[in-house]
Amino acid sequence: SISIPFIFKNILDVIIKEKNFNRFYLITLLALVVLYLIFQISSQYLLKITGISIVSNIRIKIVDRLLKLNKSFFDNHSSGDLGSILTNDTSLISNLIITNIPELITSIFSIFLISVSLFILSIELSITLLFLLPLTLFIFIPLGNILAKLSFKNQSNIGKLNQFSNFI
Repeated sequence: SISIPFIFKNILDVIIKEKNFNRFYLITLLALVVLYLIFQISSQYLLKITGISIVSNIRIKIVDRLLKLNKSFFDNHSSGDLGSILTNDTSLISNLIITNIPELITSIFSIFLISVSLFILSIELSITLLFLLPLTLFIFIPLGNILAKLSFKNQSNIGKLNQFSNFI
């Protein structure tokens, strides 16, 4: 996906310099877009299937484990919390597998390739961005901590809500 803009740039430069727009360039551009879309759709499909399979296995293991526990465990833990774990936590794991891990991997590659591209295109701009990077980290790390606290509080509230709905 990072190379596509450079390929577009090269093709458009040839079209503009030669002032000759032929079908070969149009077909090449369309083929690149179609191949990129096919790759994206197939990778998302495979990741979703994998995530659904893993979450299904986790839920089966949790239910099997819950069925083998003593009554005292259920006396100490609310059914709302257990239901919340079964639904919300496994959904979070699915989201982690389907979106977050692939995005992390592609982001690492993208950052590396974009950095190399930036240094090739403009060293001054690259150095400026390197100085601005720590500033953005000082802003986003505290925001991430606040979001983590809110997420734990939200999970607790969902458990209480499930418990209350089971009580009714």
